[in-house]
Amino acid sequence: PPREHTLQPSMQPPPVRVLCLHGYASNGETFLATKAKALVRRLTADLPSLELCGHRTGDFTVAGARHGKQRAWFLFEPPYPLTDRTQQPAWRAHEHVEYVSVDSALDRLADDWRSGGFDGVLGFSQGVRWLSRPPTTVLTSHPFCRGALMAALLCARLEERGEAPPKVMLLFNGFLTPLPSNPPLRWWRDLAPSSLRTPTLVVCGSADPVNAGGQAARLAALFATSRVHVVPNGAHAMPREEEDLAAFSAFCRAALCGRAALGGGEVGAASAGEAGASPHPCRASLL
Repeated sequence: PPREHTLQPSMQPPPVRVLCLHGYASNGETFLATKAKALVRRLTADLPSLELCGHRTGDFTVAGARHGKQRAWFLFEPPYPLTDRTQQPAWRAHEHVEYVSVDSALDRLADDWRSGGFDGVLGFSQGVRWLSRPPTTVLTSHPFCRGALMAALLCARLEERGEAPPKVMLLFNGFLTPLPSNPPLRWWRDLAPSSLRTPTLVVCGSADPVNAGGQAARLAALFATSRVHVVPNGAHAMPREEEDLAAFSAFCRAALCGRAALGGGEVGAASAGEAGASPHPCRASLL
């Protein structure tokens, strides 16, 4: 009699989906195809099941942009002087500004998260703003980096509703903005250290002009499990050197496997003081 063939279940691992959030004055397609091209190449080579998804683009066209593809997740009032760098320090000196339409942008991202089956989030600059959880205590000295709020708000919404937060976050080039004046965002203004649960790698460049004062370390201190990776001579841009890309890939693989580790060491809470102690930026975790 003919042999019966039993169908074996597929040995292919399930896809690992990462929601990618572009920075200010960019869009999802441009971010993945150009700005993050080197990172996409490395991550997908090391993690063949990884899917980097940049389909969601901010709804707002940036004022003063050269073409309509320069987008933002939300706007500021007073507006951020994108094209006049001489006015940017004065704008950052505001204690509070309004974050216009941030709630509607958050709702759309949360819907994307639920329907997309995502495992992690990658964000750059303003796009880093959407991932974590609400605070339990007040810390008035919280730095409120631009690269945190998008990330923090999304995870906060998920955790408040009993939904699972991301398994991993990669946050690139966050920087200081004034505190939000919106009353519904008071919880963010009061965010405490180590109150965010997702294993997080915070990346900054030693030559990034908007990262003065150790803001990356302060951002990492908000997460119970985090590392800071400093790119030597790195500007306000996505890193491209292989040594840096390898570190990002290693952190991502470890976090997705349930081992928050980088370079063989266990990831711990990165305090602002400790992370800012080294005078020599290097391609390594700073704890």
